[in-house]
Amino acid sequence: MSCSTSKPPPCLRSEGPGLFLSRLLLVVMLAGMLANAGWGEKLPNIILILTDDMGWDIAALGHPHVKTPHLDRLVGEGRVFENYYVASPVCSPTRVSFMTGLHPSRFGIHDYINADWRANWRRGMPNFLDPNVVTVADVVKRAGYRTGHIGKWHLRSGSFPSQSDYGIDHYHSVWRSGDYFRSYSSFYCVEETIKFLELPGDQPFYVNLWLFQMHRPVVASADQKRIYDGETFPLTDFTPYMRDYGELMPDPEERFLEYNAVMTSVDAAIGNLLEFLDKRGLADNTLLLFTSDNGPEDFRITRGVGPGSGSSGRFRGRKRSIYEGGVRMPCIARWPGRIPAGTVDSTTVMSSLDWLPTVSALVGEELPPHLDGEDMLPALEGAPVVRERPLIWEFRSDAVGEINDAPRFAIRDGRWKLLWEEAREGEEGEEIPVQLELYDLEADPEERTNLAGTEPVLEAGLQARLEEFEASLERRPIAITEQPLTEVLADSGDGVNLRVEAVGTPPPAYRWFRSGVRLVDGPRVAGAASHLLELSDLVLEDTGEYFCRATNGSSGSQSMATRLKVQETPSVTRQSVPQFLWEGGVASYSVEVRGSEPLSYQWYQGAVVLQDGGGVSGTQSANLVLADLNAPLNHGGEEGYSCRITNPVGFVQSEPAPLMVADAGSTDFDAWIEFYSRGENHTGSFVGDLDSDGWTDFLEFAGFSDPISAQERPVFEVRSDADGLEVSYERWQGGVERGSGSYAILGLRYDLEVLEGERWVTLTDLLTLDRVERGEEGTAERAYYRSPLPDDRSALFLRLRVTQR
Repeated sequence: MSCSTSKPPPCLRSEGPGLFLSRLLLVVMLAGMLANAGWGEKLPNIILILTDDMGWDIAALGHPHVKTPHLDRLVGEGRVFENYYVASPVCSPTRVSFMTGLHPSRFGIHDYINADWRANWRRGMPNFLDPNVVTVADVVKRAGYRTGHIGKWHLRSGSFPSQSDYGIDHYHSVWRSGDYFRSYSSFYCVEETIKFLELPGDQPFYVNLWLFQMHRPVVASADQKRIYDGETFPLTDFTPYMRDYGELMPDPEERFLEYNAVMTSVDAAIGNLLEFLDKRGLADNTLLLFTSDNGPEDFRITRGVGPGSGSSGRFRGRKRSIYEGGVRMPCIARWPGRIPAGTVDSTTVMSSLDWLPTVSALVGEELPPHLDGEDMLPALEGAPVVRERPLIWEFRSDAVGEINDAPRFAIRDGRWKLLWEEAREGEEGEEIPVQLELYDLEADPEERTNLAGTEPVLEAGLQARLEEFEASLERRPIAITEQPLTEVLADSGDGVNLRVEAVGTPPPAYRWFRSGVRLVDGPRVAGAASHLLELSDLVLEDTGEYFCRATNGSSGSQSMATRLKVQETPSVTRQSVPQFLWEGGVASYSVEVRGSEPLSYQWYQGAVVLQDGGGVSGTQSANLVLADLNAPLNHGGEEGYSCRITNPVGFVQSEPAPLMVADAGSTDFDAWIEFYSRGENHTGSFVGDLDSDGWTDFLEFAGFSDPISAQERPVFEVRSDADGLEVSYERWQGGVERGSGSYAILGLRYDLEVLEGERWVTLTDLLTLDRVERGEEGTAERAYYRSPLPDDRSALFLRLRVTQR
């Protein structure tokens, strides 16, 4: 069971099977996470450049003919990994591995995702990668990155799910039809990438720049070919496998020209990106990794147009083959000043599976559980790494050409690579025996000498690992393997992390809930769709029961609930209002409070503690009632009524609210309002405009002891604007204006009054009559009075007093 905190860690308590963690331990855990952030305070920008179906087609890495000055520059400024592998010899599975750090076969994605769902169904494949699985984009977003994806996607068969479901903030496919786009698509992709990098903001950026080239059709324009005018491409310049392959190709010179011209164009597009990074001063703090998704295409794929003349280097196999040429790719990593320049790592066995865990370590984020990949950050820094677990491949389709057609499974552990497929029945019912091949890649990287049978103990161990892997691909229901804490007590403003782990096949996706409501990421919530939920700047409303549902499409399981209680000192959100009553009336005071439970209340009159009895009730609740009041009574100022609210973490006292009780029938206190000449908005004052008409209305306040019927209640409205104060009220027609808001008719008198000290006095010089508007029926009118707000007054209490004559 685990839980960690960010910001000042809260006090954590647990009951039953829970775990108690002290503040000191949590501080140590937090400090450790920060120390592991990798590169210091400023997080680096990250760009992953992935070409499509490119082989070892870089001049600086041994291609005898192609011109790639910008990639050669990367080789000189970065670190080359000679034992870099992708997780599959075809497109979609490799991209899954980059995004998730999990073997693509665990999702059932063992081949490319076809645009036709029926083709996927026939191969037992989903139509898209589960959008709820944690991706590298999710990880960096948690660390504060903005994320972009430009170019090829190929993780779905249609238009759903959206790239945003995978953590991508900005997506642009750039795709257009036609040969011209095919020839220059990399320039379009780089152009859109630069646009993304130029977006305003201080966040570091993460970008997948996934190019369409060198996928078929490979179409070079006349301008692109011109750089190779007069040049030839002798097969004798290549290593043996490429020489043998080239001799099978029709028109090799034309095919090499077409391919090399496009590859040089790709290189030029990457040069534009490098130039932008240099000019903007971004290069020194940008990690750039360049590789390809699988080996080069085969010219014998008749359904495609293109040369099929990419180089497999010295290796056996091409695209669709799990021999080295199909999965061992050129890889260059550059980060000036961080990654040693001009160096080669010839021993570290690295994979596309390692991208997510390496990036997680780089940005200081916790790894999702049960990944297949490993953290290769030390290798980037220049220290070779020995893998903890072997690399495994699965590919169920046939490769082109007998020499490329490998068994279904392969495993590399150290220097040894074993390929295996169990005995099976062929398409025509024939029995196909077990296939087993063993190669020592240090002595035989070209996989020419099959050593199967010479190392029986080694073979048995590697085959057992493959059988174990194959068995793990069978659908398994979700099982929670690590539960969150049962109870967490945190202070307002703290941060809390809740963690859960699950296993299953396909791999589990996670979703957190609070009190049954699905959580989504936001300013204070991160990881709502991951194993690690991070809550920051906790507020009272975060109190609740948190649980996680882990699902994999065919099954699901719900974690234990964490009872999170956020402690918050009480605060008054609505103060009591003054009470102006006639004798015999009932005064009611109430407060609205924000704070963590349990809350206790105690009412006071001045400094006197009130108790229930003698017409007083609710003295220990949020609502105080005073009945059977006698006149005259004036409890104003500090002698007013206030409530003290207490909880385990603090207390607050409401503001005193006055009580005035007058002789019955002498005065009406139906409406009063507080206005501020300094533009302040005092808590508890009647400045609300409940019907959003720009006025504070009489009928929006509680009325008391109206001398006329409710149907004839005079509507009293007050508002302030740039010109000062405007007061209006409805009255009967036919009366006499008495000045400063006073008005009299035969049966009633209307007086606008102001509170001076503890007395209400008639206005004498504050207001002047602005206008009178007559009602349509001719029985009522509204009088409007205006006046500037006095500079020497911080507040005005106004009331409309209506008395019977």
